[in-house]
Amino acid sequence: MDSLLHPIESLQKSFYLNAACVTDNDMDSAYVQRLLALHAAFPKGARVMLLAFDWHYNANGERVAELSPFYTPNEYAQRLAREHAQHFEWIASVHPYRADAIATLERAAQDGARAVKWLPAAQAWTRPTRAATGITKHWRVSSCRCSRMPGQNWR
Repeated sequence: MDSLLHPIESLQKSFYLNAACVTDNDMDSAYVQRLLALHAAFPKGARVMLLAFDWHYNANGERVAELSPFYTPNEYAQRLAREHAQHFEWIASVHPYRADAIATLERAAQDGARAVKWLPAAQAWTRPTRAATGITKHWRVSSCRCSRMPGQNWR
C-alpha cells in the first residue's frame, strides 16, 4: 500500500489513516490508543468489538497474500482483547477455503471469540466448498459464547 506504483492503494491507506486519526508512525499503537479514548465515552460495561481479517485463500486452500488487501490476525485481535478486557472483545476471521478452517474456528472459540466475520466479496469466495458448509454447521454447535451463526442452505 505504500508504493507509488499502486496509487489507488496508497490513497486508500491515506484515507484509512486519516479516518482513524492516526499517522504512519506506530499506527497500531496509535489506533489502539484512539479506540481506548473513544471507548471512554461509552456507557459503563460496553465493549468495542475488534475484528480480525484473514488472508485470501484460493479454492485449493492455499494462502494468496498478493490478493489480500490487508490482514489482521486472530491472535492480534485476541491479544488486544485480553490485554484490555474491560474495553474490548474480539471477532475472529476464518476464510472458509483454509485447509485448517475448522481447527482455526475451534481455536477461536476456545480463545473467546464472540463471533466469526465473513466477507465473501472481500475474501473472494462466492460458493462455499464442502468444508465451508461444514464450518457453518460446526460453528453453530460449538461451545463458544457466540451468537448463532446463520445456517443457510447453500445450493
